[in-house]
Amino acid sequence: MLMIGSIKKEEDFKKIRRLGRRWSGGFVRLSILAGENEGARSAVVVSKKISNKAVVRNKIRRRVAAILREYILIYEGKPVDILVTVIRNDATYEQLRLEIDKGLIQLLENKR
Repeated sequence: MLMIGSIKKEEDFKKIRRLGRRWSGGFVRLSILAGENEGARSAVVVSKKISNKAVVRNKIRRRVAAILREYILIYEGKPVDILVTVIRNDATYEQLRLEIDKGLIQLLENKR
């Protein structure tokens, strides 16, 4: 199974938010930036505004991470950073998958 790297440093989050291409949907907000690393990295942000319960936040985080693993084949070996911020907690796995798919397609088609 292919693994996607993690974005962990606050300066990396700020850089992606500041310089990356952004897309916003009903459930998630995506930011993509061509990275300087050797491979793809990702991060999923689920704030306490979504839910005070860690169980709910972790369930959403695991769903989004599983969806991102499906896309790692597209970015295999390419330096790209993907930041997903969840903005609503009532989405099913299928709704999240469709929305992330739509956002990634639009971000990749609108390359600058």
